[in-house]
Amino acid sequence: MIARGRHALLCMSVVVAGGFGGCGGSSITASLGLPSPAQLPALPKMSELPKIATVPASSSYAKAAPLEVYAHVARGITSCWFGAGGQLKASHMFYADAAPPSAGGKAEIALVERDPAAVSNRGAKAYRISLGPEGEGTRVEHANLKLSEELIGAAQADVHRFLEGDLTCAGEGPLAPRQAPVAVVAAPGKSKVKPAKPANAKP
Repeated sequence: MIARGRHALLCMSVVVAGGFGGCGGSSITASLGLPSPAQLPALPKMSELPKIATVPASSSYAKAAPLEVYAHVARGITSCWFGAGGQLKASHMFYADAAPPSAGGKAEIALVERDPAAVSNRGAKAYRISLGPEGEGTRVEHANLKLSEELIGAAQADVHRFLEGDLTCAGEGPLAPRQAPVAVVAAPGKSKVKPAKPANAKP
């Protein structure tokens, strides 16, 4: 009864204010100059919507301390993506920053687009990796800002390998070096870089 009464009062208000002949939804819509449902444009289908690049895994965990994981990932990226034959050298720049354990031990690694019109050629961030302590290891958060779907898939695969201490570059794909990069050897607790040996070199 209360709901019916409210509906009646609403109808009366509409009639008094606009002089409508009734409370039908179509008559009110027409008098307000609004399009009818049949006149509204059709919404696009889900399959027709543009695809947005997705990240295979936005968060991961490494057993090592943040600064050690940071060193592994930074060395892997600079060697494979920005080293000799690196496929991102012409289009992106490498950025990294890390705080000491006494200041929280958090770190960030990012890919920044090259922009000749900007100061220091530094444009917008395209990909960000955030590292922070969690338990006895490191929580790794990934944020794709502007990379294509193909690139972010390859980047994720490389980073997951780097954070475990495996600094080998991809053998194929959009981030595989166009020529053999400098070999990066990571030992427990420290890392060092040395020139790669030819395949036929003696040990």
